[in-house]
Amino acid sequence: MYENWKVKRWQTIISDYPRIQMVSLIDNGKLNIKLQIISGKDVGKRFSISFKNYPAYRNILEEYRLELWNKYNTTENNLGSTWIVSNSPWINELESNEPLLKEFSPQLIHYVICTEDDVIEVLSNSPPVIVELKHSSSTNKFPGKSIVYYHPGDKDQISKLLQKYKKQTK
Repeated sequence: MYENWKVKRWQTIISDYPRIQMVSLIDNGKLNIKLQIISGKDVGKRFSISFKNYPAYRNILEEYRLELWNKYNTTENNLGSTWIVSNSPWINELESNEPLLKEFSPQLIHYVICTEDDVIEVLSNSPPVIVELKHSSSTNKFPGKSIVYYHPGDKDQISKLLQKYKKQTK
């Protein structure tokens, strides 16, 4: 699916945060995505990404995007958490099937926001407004769908959870 994608880094204030979770996605005439940093010195820092014109968006669980990670999110690519697909097959498909799309939303850009649990893709002909929000006071609970332990440094935490689980199942 991604073999023909040409992706480039979309430089934003959240691009360099490796561990971000989506707090909310609200579509009410404006697409507003709230994100929170979940590790490092900026844990709890929140951001809002607001798209004014967005004829299409999709939010897909990151585990259904493994091929995407394998192809593009490598150290040598240094794409970070925000990307642009410069030759989007999704835009091409929609424009060929929806003739009014080009008229009402010309020159669409395919934006990609990568989080711990979600890959959010937005088609828009204008860049979103990204602002830092008030810092979350709740740093002990992550806002996303799950707490993912995969980093080698989390091995101790995984072992503790496993021991706890074993005790509960005896």
